[in-house]
Amino acid sequence: MAIETGVNVSSVQQELSKDYFGTLERVAEAGYKNIELVGYNIKSYTRYIDELPVELVKEKLAQFDLSVISTQEVSRSDLPLESHDWDSVCSYYEQLNCHKIVIPSVWMLNREDALRTADQMNRVGRRMRENGFTFYHHNHAHEFKRDGDQTLYDYLIDNTDPDYVRFELDLGWVVRAGLQPIDVLAKLGNRCDIVHLKDISHTPKFPINLFDALRQDGNKPFDSFMIYRDYATPEDYADLGKGSYDLVETFKWIQEKGHVRYAMVENIGASEDKFKSLADDLHVVKQYL
Repeated sequence: MAIETGVNVSSVQQELSKDYFGTLERVAEAGYKNIELVGYNIKSYTRYIDELPVELVKEKLAQFDLSVISTQEVSRSDLPLESHDWDSVCSYYEQLNCHKIVIPSVWMLNREDALRTADQMNRVGRRMRENGFTFYHHNHAHEFKRDGDQTLYDYLIDNTDPDYVRFELDLGWVVRAGLQPIDVLAKLGNRCDIVHLKDISHTPKFPINLFDALRQDGNKPFDSFMIYRDYATPEDYADLGKGSYDLVETFKWIQEKGHVRYAMVENIGASEDKFKSLADDLHVVKQYL
C-alpha cells in the first residue's frame, strides 16, 4: 500500500488561531491534500468544534481540496480521559469523514500513572471503535521516561488492547528522548499506521536528548511539562532534510515494513516563512515515499 503524505496543522497553529480558513487555504497552496486537524485554538484555548460550524468547515475543505485524515483532540490532564466529551467530538468529525481521533499526549510520571492511563485509553478506544472511530495516542518525549526496566511508553503499548488503541508515532520526539525511531516502530508493528515527521537542528540550543538536558542541569527532577518549557525551543528543529536526523534510513525501513499509511509533516521549527518551509518539507518527503 502506498504511503500518503500530509501535514499536521499545528505546524501553523499561530496562523490558524488568527485566520483559520485562510491558513488552511495556504496549506493547500503549499501542495498538501491530506491534513491532520487540531481541536484547540492555541490563542484562546477554546475548541474549534465550538467555534466553527461543521457545515462551513466541510464547505471550505471541499473548496481547498483538502481531506481530513485525523484530528488531535486535547483532553484535560486533571480529569480522567473518559470524562472528555468524546460524543460531540465524534459527531463533529463524522461529518468531515474523519474517523481517526488522536490524543496529542498523556501526562505521566511513573509506572502507576502509565497503567492507569492505559486502562482509560482502553475504555475510550473501545467506545470509539463501537462508534466507527479509531483511537490513537501521539507521543512527545516524556512518555519515554524509564521506570524500572521499561519506559512509560512501553507500559502503554503492553497494557492497551490493539483492537482499541493505536499509536501515531512522532519520530522527532522519539529522537529527543534519546531513542531510535526504527526501534520503537518495530515494537509497535501494525499498531502504528501514522507517523509525524520532524528534523533536528545541527546546532540545537539544548541537548537533543531531553533527559540528558535534565542530567546536565544538576539531575533536575523529572516534570513532563517543565522539560518542554525549559529545554525545547523552535530553534532546536529544522526543515526536513536540513537537519541531523537520518530521514532516508527511516523512510527506507517504513517502506519495507509496510505498516505506515500516512506520513504527516509537523514542522515546529523557527521559520521566516512557515508555508514555504511546509512546501519544502513536502518536496523532501515525496522524494522518498
